[in-house]
Amino acid sequence: MPIKRSDTEKKAPRRRRPVARKSTAASGDIPPRILSSEEKRELILAHAEARHPSDPVQRFSMWAGVAVCVTFVLVGWFSTLGSGIRSSLAGNMDPGVRQALEEGKRAMDEAPAFDQTVRDLTDRLQTAAAADAMVEELAAAMNATTTDGVATSTATRVDLFRPAPPTTTTITTTTTP
Repeated sequence: MPIKRSDTEKKAPRRRRPVARKSTAASGDIPPRILSSEEKRELILAHAEARHPSDPVQRFSMWAGVAVCVTFVLVGWFSTLGSGIRSSLAGNMDPGVRQALEEGKRAMDEAPAFDQTVRDLTDRLQTAAAADAMVEELAAAMNATTTDGVATSTATRVDLFRPAPPTTTTITTTTTP
């Protein structure tokens, strides 16, 4: 059953009038200034003297609470870590994790073969670059030679007979299972 209200409860609440604040002389009349080092020191010492002394029992209880919280966190972490280690050593590993570990081991085993392939390709590239430089030197030497004081024509230049570089590069790699 709903609560019945009387006529007195239906009246609007009283409104309070805002109270005007008194302006202090320090807030508006005195311009700000930079304190000297002596005035700063006096101000610091006055604040330190006005500070309430700390209660040693309260300080001890605060550090005891911190120690209890740290202990709870460490015990929870060690219990979780211990169960994780026990489950991985017992062989109850997730199949996805087991597969990922096996693929990683396989990739690490294939790494030396990959390194050898990279070394072979680097040697081939250096050999090709050296041959290209030799062809350039021969072409420059042949273009510089003259017959009876007359330079050779462009139709007999060596670089015109040079084969075009291959458009696609095929790289063969050998992998060992």
